[in-house]
Amino acid sequence: MKITTLFIVASFLSLVVAAAEDKPTSTPAVTPDAKLARSEAARIAELEARVLNLEKIIESLRKAVSSLPAIKPPSEQAASTDSAAVRDRRGPTEEDRRRYESLSDSGKEKLRSFFRDHADEIRNLAGDEARREFVRKAFDKIVAEDKTAKP
Repeated sequence: MKITTLFIVASFLSLVVAAAEDKPTSTPAVTPDAKLARSEAARIAELEARVLNLEKIIESLRKAVSSLPAIKPPSEQAASTDSAAVRDRRGPTEEDRRRYESLSDSGKEKLRSFFRDHADEIRNLAGDEARREFVRKAFDKIVAEDKTAKP
């Protein structure tokens, strides 16, 4: 009989424990609005983290840019290349102009045809100095030929 009573008590206790586990919890039910609010809060936190990261990147770029050497704006660069010193080095000198004017008409035509025939070659030479030397040699040769051809 004692075993039967123990068995009944144990069965009763197991039913009580099972019933206690089946009880609904006291936590409130989560509504769809609450879920949306939580997801929006999470998204806002993520965006704030990204903004903070971007601000750090911008600050590091500012530091990097401030350490670069100063570069003249294009308007100042154009002004410096138009200076008298640069203009004097480009094109014919006053002496070259006088020599050209002293050429005969056939000498002038030879020089013009030289420039027409060799325009691509002159353009493709590397550097102003190489172009200047090439043209100077041809000009000197044409001037010498013109002087010997004059009566």
